[in-house]
Amino acid sequence: VVPDAAPPTRAAITTLAGTIDFTGGLSVAVQADGGDLDIPAQRLGLSGDVRIETSDGYRMAADTVTLDLRDGTLVAGDTVETEGPMGRIDSRTLSIVPSEGDGQARRFSFGDGVRLVYDPRASAH
Repeated sequence: VVPDAAPPTRAAITTLAGTIDFTGGLSVAVQADGGDLDIPAQRLGLSGDVRIETSDGYRMAADTVTLDLRDGTLVAGDTVETEGPMGRIDSRTLSIVPSEGDGQARRFSFGDGVRLVYDPRASAH
């Protein structure tokens, strides 16, 4: 991490790898070739080989990901590959935003060249 000043307002990140552990037991591993953290805006931009994997079996790979830490949103682009226990969804874009009403729920929107592969046998396990 290379900050821009003291106190820093931005930080350039190279070779990001980390895990977020939530109180409910879920963990999320994040990897990226690089990134840029805008501290006042609370926005993290990731680039390169971005990979996100959850402890409950979901994986995502994308060329770029922007996380708005304040609003709890994620926008991924260029190429997005997601995979889970019941199949996979590939697309050019993905946005994840809080769902209205429930603070825990999220709305996933895939766009541009969406391809869904559903494995009903996997959902029975």
